[in-house]
Amino acid sequence: MRWPRVSIVESMAAVAIVAADFAALRAMSPTIPNPNPGMAAMVVVLEVGLFRVARRRGRSRAFWVGFEVAGWVYVLAHMAWCRPIWRRSRSLYEAYVLGVPITSSDQGFRFILSAGALQLALSTAFALLIGLACRAAATDKTPEERPCPDASPSPPA
Repeated sequence: MRWPRVSIVESMAAVAIVAADFAALRAMSPTIPNPNPGMAAMVVVLEVGLFRVARRRGRSRAFWVGFEVAGWVYVLAHMAWCRPIWRRSRSLYEAYVLGVPITSSDQGFRFILSAGALQLALSTAFALLIGLACRAAATDKTPEERPCPDASPSPPA
């Protein structure tokens, strides 16, 4: 397999976008009590996917479009219901993992990392499944190459 050539401009653009993501996450940290590292990582993965959408064609592009749409839907839905999800996740973590309420910062840090890893795994799995479904539904043939459904061969005379 041949590696694609990436220009310095493309590399600089990717670094600038990731840097802007982390700057936005840092700016939002005072308003969000527990920033989710899993969702931050998923946003970076989705932005890399946007570069992949721009460079691909055919069935491969269909996969990346499906991956992007599903991933962004998941991230936006998570942002809309962030507080109830975190509250429920914390209560489940305290009840089934720790057995006691979180009291130290070390326990809180472990909770944030484990919840973030779970969110990253769920969002990536969801996006991958939708991307694979889109790829399976896509065809490489152009409309001119596809057989016309109502054009049946004429019967022999």
